[in-house]
Amino acid sequence: IKSACENYIPNMNRSELVKTKSNTLIMDAYNANPTSMALSISNFAKAKYDDKLMILGDMFELGEYSKEEHKAIAELTEESKIETFFVGEAFAKCNLNARSKSFETTEELLKHLSELKITNRTILLKGSRGMGLEKAKNYL
Repeated sequence: IKSACENYIPNMNRSELVKTKSNTLIMDAYNANPTSMALSISNFAKAKYDDKLMILGDMFELGEYSKEEHKAIAELTEESKIETFFVGEAFAKCNLNARSKSFETTEELLKHLSELKITNRTILLKGSRGMGLEKAKNYL
């Protein structure tokens, strides 16, 4: 068991560490809920990475709690003081901080990323599977 745990390499967009030519990505774009999102943000904020960026996609299947849960995550990112790109209709409805940008769709995000040419950053990508945030890997 010890060996299996020590040699485990996450994949399939589940806490996967990906080094591209330009950046280091923490891909956690398989699933998202308020608890996992908050923990990911908190852990990323505490980590000793230089020049951090978070790309956070909507959390699905929250029903009547969607608005308040997305707002709570937006507020948590404000506390972290990390530049954040929010993706999705639910996050777009939140009042976002000055260090953030909002995109209603993943396609809008991808267009923005293709124009930015981001380099030398450590980037957390976290969102529900349906957001398709793994597509951003090609631009990072």
